[in-house]
Amino acid sequence: MNFESRHIGTSASESLEIARALGYPSNEDLLRAVVPNDILINEPLDLAPAVSEVEALEELRKIAADNVVRRCAIGTGYYPTITPPVILRNVLE
Repeated sequence: MNFESRHIGTSASESLEIARALGYPSNEDLLRAVVPNDILINEPLDLAPAVSEVEALEELRKIAADNVVRRCAIGTGYYPTITPPVILRNVLE
């Protein structure tokens, strides 16, 4: 079995075969049988149109350009300290 077969999942025909093996005439019927009605979305989602990877990266670069780069202050005030010998020797319990 190649990489794609292991990671992409079932094809449409394989999914239909599974649904029929479980006693459902279609994938839609199987879905409606297993997903509770109170979480099932019946109307289409209001999604933005699809964009290419290049277009998405351009948009992300524009958004990232608004970021303010700051100096990292992690450890400020602690790095020039001396570790007490009792801690270095691991004496504390």
